[in-house]
Amino acid sequence: MGVENKFYVKKNLAQKRTEKVITYLGTDYLLPVEEILNWNITSEQKLIGKYKSQKAETNYGGRNWIAWFTSELPFADGPYIFSGLPGLIVSIQDSNNEYSFNLIEVKKGGNIFDARKKTVKIDWKKYEALAKSYFNDPFDINSKGWKTATFTDPKGNTVDISVKNKEIQNSILLKNNPIELNHKINY
Repeated sequence: MGVENKFYVKKNLAQKRTEKVITYLGTDYLLPVEEILNWNITSEQKLIGKYKSQKAETNYGGRNWIAWFTSELPFADGPYIFSGLPGLIVSIQDSNNEYSFNLIEVKKGGNIFDARKKTVKIDWKKYEALAKSYFNDPFDINSKGWKTATFTDPKGNTVDISVKNKEIQNSILLKNNPIELNHKINY
């Protein structure tokens, strides 16, 4: 739940451009990721799966990241926003063990169709406003002009929307641990 979990990452490696596309209330918002990754490549190596991999470290989003990349595959890319190493990142994890990405499969794909070409460009401040708007009104009751709304639970009981709002808000607060800690929203 929440705006921060409704996105995909769009990369143009040739232009070194990475963007998050966030969908909220039927609109696709484009959030450029402009933080530069400064990698420290170490000499440490290990085998990950069948790939000889080398360790690299960087800081992103207020977290320290440890990556393992292989130059055995001809891609200078990785998961999420991570790229810029001389090979494919096969594993990356933050130093607090809260986030990790691991390569599952490499396969040749076809042309990628991007249905979300009409976007509204935003910055992190606007992103925070969208997230708070969702938090305050998860069912978008205000913009629909509704005075109130009710739900029916599985037992057939009527539940006021304020109860459902509170459940969603509590869930967002409980799981408020974004990848970008430097942009964590204080609800």
